[in-house]
Amino acid sequence: MTQVLDLESGDPDRLLESVRAGDKVAFAELYDVLAPQVLGLTTHILRDRAQAEEVTQEVFVEVWLSAHTFDPHRGSAKSWVLRLAKSQAIDRLRS
Repeated sequence: MTQVLDLESGDPDRLLESVRAGDKVAFAELYDVLAPQVLGLTTHILRDRAQAEEVTQEVFVEVWLSAHTFDPHRGSAKSWVLRLAKSQAIDRLRS
């Protein structure tokens, strides 16, 4: 298993493919790779660090639950996750 993760290390597309298969270790690594960017985006939109942290957590819960809906033919894993983050941050801002 470690050898597979070494091949996937830092590549959101490969990590998300593993998350689609239910790989919790890949999910943790995907979080480590993308969470700083998601938090940065949500903080920029919301202008409130605490709310941005909540939205970031919600985004990754959605990633775990919705990974099966990701279509690699429509874009990268990173863009998909950031699009989810932007959408959720804007929804939070409007509420």
